[in-house]
Amino acid sequence: MNIFTLAIGDYFYGFAALCNSLRAVGFDGQIHVGYQGEIRCQVAAIAPIVFHELPDDSLQPMNRKPAFLLDHAAGAFLFLDADIVVMNRGILDALSDAILIGPVFCAEGIVPERAIRRAMWHKAKMDSLEESSSFAALAVPRTNTYFNSGFVCGHMDRDRRLLSDWNRIIRRMLPADGDGLFEVPHFPMPDQDCLNALLQDDESEFLCIGPPDVWYATSAINPFSHVGGFEAAILHGTGPKPWRHKSVPSTSPNQYEFAWHRFVSQDTPWVHCGIELPKSVWSWLGNGRRGRVISRAKRLRARFAL
Repeated sequence: MNIFTLAIGDYFYGFAALCNSLRAVGFDGQIHVGYQGEIRCQVAAIAPIVFHELPDDSLQPMNRKPAFLLDHAAGAFLFLDADIVVMNRGILDALSDAILIGPVFCAEGIVPERAIRRAMWHKAKMDSLEESSSFAALAVPRTNTYFNSGFVCGHMDRDRRLLSDWNRIIRRMLPADGDGLFEVPHFPMPDQDCLNALLQDDESEFLCIGPPDVWYATSAINPFSHVGGFEAAILHGTGPKPWRHKSVPSTSPNQYEFAWHRFVSQDTPWVHCGIELPKSVWSWLGNGRRGRVISRAKRLRARFAL
């Protein structure tokens, strides 16, 4: 199974941590990376990393996930957002077995079956796919699970049509010239909402993973069981990115930030990026004394200011 990701702009700093985390868990496939502009890192000659320059067309780069897979994937594939790190090889092995049954997606939360958004997603799907789709149209969605588009696993021999339909909904519903977030009514999380529009009434066989095997920075409290098979095997740095911190936050680093620090400053056998951050932020990310003192002082000031 090969892994695919998109490194757009400063997401190269996330891509570096992703690749180094895969090396740490013993991943032995290829990593395919779509990019635009400058490659902001140094890659070791032994690293199994293949770069693909993305077309300079009308499609917003971060909405290119299905198109990128359609252009470059063959056989078994796993797409991961660049702001992910993998902490357990076992989940990769489990996915290799699971895709023999069907594609695998990643649960993030709950959107009620009768939510207005789901009705709008259904209409968008029907308008986008018309009679070309192999997926059935049902009046009520079959699931209330909301899937994260930063994780898509499957096999191209079986799942090419699914990716093609996802791509068609994206191209019809999303603006080509914006950053995509919160621009389209009922599609605030653009390519992700398009994926949910496709999956919510799909009758084909697919599987999913989710918390606690997957940990989301913006979803520390989730509606899922706290018993899993791999326990935070995948850390997804949703929300503010650690490489964008200009000063020490008042909170402690989260799980992703700790792991990101490790895989960009310590355990870097495959990819190295020269990231300029204040020394105090580096200390905070690494649980250093200076960073802890500054963070604690900010919390105290905020408390006494109330």
